[in-house]
Amino acid sequence: MTEPMPITDAAEVLNRQVPAGMHDDVYGPSPEAFKPNRGMDGFMSTLRGRVDPEEAYRRHTANPERQSLGTWGVQVGLAMSQNLTCIDDGLCDAETPLDHASVDFNALTRKQKNTVSGILRDAAVDAGPLYTP
Repeated sequence: MTEPMPITDAAEVLNRQVPAGMHDDVYGPSPEAFKPNRGMDGFMSTLRGRVDPEEAYRRHTANPERQSLGTWGVQVGLAMSQNLTCIDDGLCDAETPLDHASVDFNALTRKQKNTVSGILRDAAVDAGPLYTP
């Protein structure tokens, strides 16, 4: 097992999955898709940018309980500019995949989380999906 390490490459784009319930056919992913996952203690789950976006999608949906409309990007530099820390936490425990990364929202208030998730969402939509099936 390894220790979590901050991700400092501002140009890296993390792979974020967007479930069907967090997507609108007109507006695309909702800001909710760019907030911490329930049960993740203030962390948003992603895969590192070195994982191909299609592979990230495939790995996520290999579990039939997890659906995704595709992979969108979260740029580390943008996250850092919003006072978020991106953490390489792959293999930190037996359940975490090798290429896993978390985005830490714990330093933000609820209002700030809502604002920042909108900023991340807007940037992801402007860039377009990294992969859609």
